[in-house]
Amino acid sequence: MPEFVGHTFMVHNGKVHLKVFVTEEMVGHRLGEFAPRGPSAATAGRASDRKATMAYEATYRFARISARKVRPLADLVRGKLADDALDILKYQPHRGARMLEKVLRSALANAEDRRAANLHHLAVVDCRVDGGPMFKRMRPHARGMASVLKKRFSHIHVALE
Repeated sequence: MPEFVGHTFMVHNGKVHLKVFVTEEMVGHRLGEFAPRGPSAATAGRASDRKATMAYEATYRFARISARKVRPLADLVRGKLADDALDILKYQPHRGARMLEKVLRSALANAEDRRAANLHHLAVVDCRVDGGPMFKRMRPHARGMASVLKKRFSHIHVALE
């Protein structure tokens, strides 16, 4: 459509409208091919964008500990260098610290296996603990009643970059 050369259109990318100025090279192509690509304000911080930057990951799924017990430990190491994070976890007297330490060591081993350039300069960019499934058991109480015991699991994720 040569008559549209020099005009500006608003193109919707699924989230927001973007301005596209039509030039001679665009004639014969679809208008959406020339919309700006990459992370925009609408998609910034999305999980799919974060995943592209994370280099070395490790996951401990179905860890037999409540996520609530491990999350404070994850907050301690998030953003630290991997070696510093291991030192912090080594002196924590919690069972969850041992589990998080294992996942962190596994992420470091993944980095070493994939021949990371600077193993000593890797930082913990993502450390999260998600809730997993639960075993539900009944605990008897007085007068024929019972309550539900939830034996909780968690998924521990660590990413180094």
